[in-house]
Amino acid sequence: MVTVGGEVQRPGEVPYRIGGTVLTAIYTAGGPGDYAAMNRVKLIRNGTVRVVNLNRDEAKTGATLMPGDVIEVPSRNVLGF
Repeated sequence: MVTVGGEVQRPGEVPYRIGGTVLTAIYTAGGPGDYAAMNRVKLIRNGTVRVVNLNRDEAKTGATLMPGDVIEVPSRNVLGF
């Protein structure tokens, strides 16, 4: 399982899939919310935090998941970032 939280439609656990990416996990959780900051998504693995910019095409395919990963989608700030 992978945990997806923050600014997504249905936060919680989603099934781990071999070759799954941060983006596919977010869409399995119903997709980003209206105020999601897709340029600052956090991928937490074994206590290490990696910030992924999903607005960039290369990041959409490069952030492969492992079982137990946690994805946190933050909300945009006042300036819209």
